[in-house]
Amino acid sequence: MTGRGWLGVLTAVAVLAGGAFLALRAIRPSRIAAGTLEVEWRGAFRGRATLPARITWCPITRLGTLEAISHDTGLLVSLRERDTLTLGVHPVLSPDLGGDLPLPAAVASLRWVRDTATILGFRGQSGAVDLEAVSRSLITGSFDIAMQRAFRSDTLRVRGNFRDLPVVATAVGCP
Repeated sequence: MTGRGWLGVLTAVAVLAGGAFLALRAIRPSRIAAGTLEVEWRGAFRGRATLPARITWCPITRLGTLEAISHDTGLLVSLRERDTLTLGVHPVLSPDLGGDLPLPAAVASLRWVRDTATILGFRGQSGAVDLEAVSRSLITGSFDIAMQRAFRSDTLRVRGNFRDLPVVATAVGCP
């Protein structure tokens, strides 16, 4: 490929990344209660939930686990870090890539009960989690994730945000 061709490819990648970053900023509503996560999904199925949430930080494995669960609905995001929880965009990657993910990165899953007999589960394929404010005890951010049902073609776009989630650091029971 010529230098001009590579320039075009790099420009296209920069435009797409910039668009994803702006989309993350655009979905953040102004009023969300501290300690909660708002999530909305559209695609093969539609739904939304406001869930209590927290982040468990494991300094040994450098893994942050965002858990937002209420009854049978839950979103789980694993934040893989170099050293500590950091500000900025964490690309969501497919769990099929295994353990050799670039850092920082995220892996995500969503489940809910559709009716009395059906539990639906989806896993992240692409997208981003943006940690916008990080302190030792609280984290605020947003996410925009493309998900797919395991072994099916059903897809969802999962978007939402969270504010002032408590961070619990523990070395006991780290994944």
